[in-house]
Amino acid sequence: MRQHGAMLRVAGRCGTGLRPLWGSSPAPAFAAVSAGLRTPALSQHCGPAASRLLPPLSLQRTAGGISPWLSGIRCFNSGAGRKEGTVKMWNEERGFGFLTPAGGGEDVFVHRSALREGVLLAPGQIVNFEAQWDDKKRKDRAADVAIAEPQESSGGEAPSGGQPAQQPSGGRPAAYNLAGSWADWAIQREPMASDSSSGRLRHRITVRSGAPKSGGSDSRREEFQIVGDNSWDKRLYPAGGDKEETVILRPGGATSRAASEKGKGHGRNWAVEGRAGAAFDVIYDPETQMVSCEQPFSESR
Repeated sequence: MRQHGAMLRVAGRCGTGLRPLWGSSPAPAFAAVSAGLRTPALSQHCGPAASRLLPPLSLQRTAGGISPWLSGIRCFNSGAGRKEGTVKMWNEERGFGFLTPAGGGEDVFVHRSALREGVLLAPGQIVNFEAQWDDKKRKDRAADVAIAEPQESSGGEAPSGGQPAQQPSGGRPAAYNLAGSWADWAIQREPMASDSSSGRLRHRITVRSGAPKSGGSDSRREEFQIVGDNSWDKRLYPAGGDKEETVILRPGGATSRAASEKGKGHGRNWAVEGRAGAAFDVIYDPETQMVSCEQPFSESR
């Protein structure tokens, strides 16, 4: 067969993830069958999965064996099964964002259409997904995105940004306090109160009339971080990267994983939004290191 204009393609997955290598149009000659070449040659280059799943190929043989163009085949191991990553950015209004793979590498684009039913994304969340090759962008994009369950991570440790979640230096703090925009970022004297039944901690925030405006005309925003043992060296902030970012928490909405690496977290804040006088209970679970927001709790409820 002729080399020019040829393109080696695989529809779907072949375990080793072959991708287009050269040329711009498929060659009809690939439809011809040359049964004798499927097993040893392709298995040698791309593993046994390729020889089983690739369509039959018509390849010329030479006196020296296989046609030299076969040596140009490159194999890209996209990994078997689902991948895990952290939501780095999510634009709810436009319906897209980016995931940071747990194993490292380039951020992966995700569109709202790729989310499983009922999934709502927010920066810092741990998700799992299928990596799907995008011919136009020449890179992977996320498909079938789901929220990762805590037990899915190895060793029983909750991941943060693809790495096991780390407790602040010196072990888990004995107490946690909020520091926020309503008090010029002074650490609050009163620690977060403990729910005796669940072990979660909570602190109530009331939106000030003078708080910065947010999206709506009457909506205002209060930002905060969580500080362990009254020490900024033990601050908790939204996981998902090092850039300045504000993660909005809403009652009934997505939770956000906390990161706690010493010396980092400046400008990475959580926030609640509402009209002046609106109250929110901020919830922190020290076991899972997840932060969320609820409607104000009262004994009468």
